[in-house]
Amino acid sequence: MIPFILNKTEIVCPYGRIGAIKEHYIGVNTYTAKYRDACMVNQTKYDNHMCSNFPNKKDFIVWWAKTCVGKTSCEINIDVYKDIKNKADAVNEKFNVCFDKKNDFFFQYECL
Repeated sequence: MIPFILNKTEIVCPYGRIGAIKEHYIGVNTYTAKYRDACMVNQTKYDNHMCSNFPNKKDFIVWWAKTCVGKTSCEINIDVYKDIKNKADAVNEKFNVCFDKKNDFFFQYECL
């Protein structure tokens, strides 16, 4: 997980190399969420689907494949907060919680 306010982290595979990620393992947990450590988008179990719809998952997966897959470590430096804000300029106020800098961007990846 990467806190919006931090926007970067170094990931490593303690064994093997970095593999792929899948779309439903990329999203946003709000600071108000009951399960802040969820690393999967699931409306029923984690109720994190609303804000997880804003990050551009397809672009992240393409970037991930080009930048991280096959390496033993990779720096993730994404301005997630800006990306979410840009994609939701005209959304109604119920989505304001999605833009809070106390939220976390999450993703799961494989070590192969």
